[in-house]
Amino acid sequence: MDEYSIAGRNFEKVTSQGEYIAYDFTRKEQVVERLKDADIAITNKVVIDGEAMRQLPNLKLICIAATGMNNVDLEAAKELGIEVKNAVGYSTTSVAETTLASALALARNIVYFNEYFHDGRYSKADRAFCYDRFTFEIRGKKWGIIGLGNIGREVARLASAFGCEVRYFSTSGAKREEAYPATLPAEGVAPSLSALKSHAYPEELGYNELLITADTIVVLGNEVLGKPRDEREARSILSRLSGAEHSVVTGVTLRTREREHTFASRSVVRFAELSAEQIDYYVDNYSPMDKAGAYGIQEWIGYVGIESIEGSFYNVMGLPVQRLCRELEAFIEELPSCYL
Repeated sequence: MDEYSIAGRNFEKVTSQGEYIAYDFTRKEQVVERLKDADIAITNKVVIDGEAMRQLPNLKLICIAATGMNNVDLEAAKELGIEVKNAVGYSTTSVAETTLASALALARNIVYFNEYFHDGRYSKADRAFCYDRFTFEIRGKKWGIIGLGNIGREVARLASAFGCEVRYFSTSGAKREEAYPATLPAEGVAPSLSALKSHAYPEELGYNELLITADTIVVLGNEVLGKPRDEREARSILSRLSGAEHSVVTGVTLRTREREHTFASRSVVRFAELSAEQIDYYVDNYSPMDKAGAYGIQEWIGYVGIESIEGSFYNVMGLPVQRLCRELEAFIEELPSCYL
């Protein structure tokens, strides 16, 4: 519907799948006419609303060539049985890098000094230095992020690498501490977070007290999938897990006044292909919002969707009980006598 937006990229894998008709740009009044015989619509920013969909009986799938889905009436699509898919994560790196570049340009007043040099003011100046605009370093600055999805996390990683103190605001209202070292491998995140939880405990431990904290993440490829921010993201995450294999890693920290031990347990889970109807049913009737990877294996989705598990079932639930018992036994054996 707006092929200009892909900037001449090779689209052969799509065009070879059937009859493909491209439009450089489509105005609102042209949408129905151009899609009247289409089974699939591909749009980036062209709006496809409910009124248009109801006039398109052949339409079965809308592919959005972007991450944002606000140009498609999702409620109408669901009502009419039209699937909607978006492109998740394609721009994460470029948007995060552009964000960092913009911050550096602001800190260094790049635009002003570029103009100062190119319009001849520098060559005409009597002095070697110009202090018309002050500059500053971003290292040590507080960097606020609104929303910590894929792009927000990548911005946080880059900002942390530049020495910034990252803080975020959750647009969903959920308080999720997801800060971890920028260079940390994906499967090292859960142990790091469990240790952070342990040290966030507000009271000093007594001599006869043992604190156990845990954090579970889902890893797809090299990407950490946290808790979804909203139902739309929950559906997107489950669509990505459908028919794929992923890892579930739980980090557990045992801590007393004298000693601390952190370990991780990993399970490999494979989902069968999930239909859009199954994903919608689960999101609408169960509790994906408070779970890493947007699913609970002990819920309905686990019964119908999990094809195989390698490792601990309870680890996928959030606490590797059998491994915890073994680690506790070894941990307690090395405690001072005041704990026994």
